[in-house]
Amino acid sequence: MKKRVLLFLLLNLFCCKIYSQQWFSLDSGLIGNGQFDHVNAFCADTVHNILWAGGSFQTTFNGDSLNSLGYWNGIQWLPFVNIVNGDTFLGFKDGIINDLIIYDGKLVIAKEWFPNGNSFYNVVSVNSDNNNVMGLGKFNGSIHTLCIYHDTLYAGGEFTTYTNFYFPFNSNNVSRIATWNGTDFTPVGSGIGVGGIVYDLCVYNDKLIAAGYFEGAGGNYCKNIAAWDGTAWSAIGNGIGQAGTYDVIVHSAESYHNKLFVGGDFDLSSTQVGQGLIYWDGINWNNAGGDFGDVRTIKVFNDKLYAGPCNFILPVNEISYYDDSVWHSMGYGPSDDVLAIEDYSGSIYAGGKFLNIQNPLIYTGYVARFEPAIDTTGIEINESNENEISVYPNPSNETIFIHYNLQNNSIVTISVFDLYGTEKIKKEISTQQSGTQTEIVSLKELPQGIYFIRVLSNEFSNSVKIVKK
Repeated sequence: MKKRVLLFLLLNLFCCKIYSQQWFSLDSGLIGNGQFDHVNAFCADTVHNILWAGGSFQTTFNGDSLNSLGYWNGIQWLPFVNIVNGDTFLGFKDGIINDLIIYDGKLVIAKEWFPNGNSFYNVVSVNSDNNNVMGLGKFNGSIHTLCIYHDTLYAGGEFTTYTNFYFPFNSNNVSRIATWNGTDFTPVGSGIGVGGIVYDLCVYNDKLIAAGYFEGAGGNYCKNIAAWDGTAWSAIGNGIGQAGTYDVIVHSAESYHNKLFVGGDFDLSSTQVGQGLIYWDGINWNNAGGDFGDVRTIKVFNDKLYAGPCNFILPVNEISYYDDSVWHSMGYGPSDDVLAIEDYSGSIYAGGKFLNIQNPLIYTGYVARFEPAIDTTGIEINESNENEISVYPNPSNETIFIHYNLQNNSIVTISVFDLYGTEKIKKEISTQQSGTQTEIVSLKELPQGIYFIRVLSNEFSNSVKIVKK
């Protein structure tokens, strides 16, 4: 008996609904040295098909040294060799990584470290092709965020000065935000006001948005959020919070469907609009749909906005998603703060302070993967073994062999679908004779990830999960 079901899984196939979702661990996760360990940032490198993770952690579950920076290749966590060797000149060993971004084909890292009671705050770049590491700049305070605006790299944080790593050691005054000109970091106008902090940068309506904890930018009153158009700073409405009060911290900002969403540590009494997450529509600040906790990160992937914690849908979780209509729960996910979200190989990855995912309780070590609900209505599974198919090898890095049996002569179509139900490969075969059949499909052009192979004949349709490594 055939029935249509969702093909969504890493460990199991679910056959009760067309839509399903679940959280999974990644190679048993990461391990730190104390209560303040976490993952701060992700960065998907689509050229090398890897996911970088940075924060405060030391090793993989298997004991491989990482020193706060590692990458996931779809199967296991691996170290960057310079990190493992303790590149003390650039300050990797025993440091904390605050943000990661791909710029000019290289991984750029905002990090800090505290050897022997000293404090160092640096921006460095990594060339993944040859493992070359280069210092871009030294600052006198934390660098919390990196962003690309008009093809130029920007950094925001708590710093006021910059110094070049190399002779002649150029330096500049840069008030909480700076831009890279290819040689040095330089000021962005007069920057953010005295005592301010920039926690996040994003691009909205062709302007660079700085969000954080401040009351001024470029000499103008800008309460905790400001816009830079390449020439001057300006306010966004009346800002977020009341003048002269200091009970609002904006931790995150992101553009979605012509709206600017901002999240952080604030409540209704402070903003007069909403708690934890609100949005700007170009005219006014608005409630984002309910009460949130301290939203530390917001990201947009596949036309959905991800944020959290969301306190008004069940099950309550540290991360939820919005489709420009309603908020959706993401099931029983991370058990503590989510600080980073990224899309890699069709799955959503969350990083933060959590050690576990919930219900069932599984140790994940600061990172977890969420397989989004997908509609694979056109894919079927046969509940009996009569038309069972098998594949070999699985996982595979290039070629896969598909074995199946035909009771009668039949036209056969073999398709490969990604996790969103998109057909990536289609192979149509003219009438085959009854009996056992073997077909070869090349996966060479597909990125690493999880896929489903469907064999469709005149008499059956059956599918099986495969992993491209």
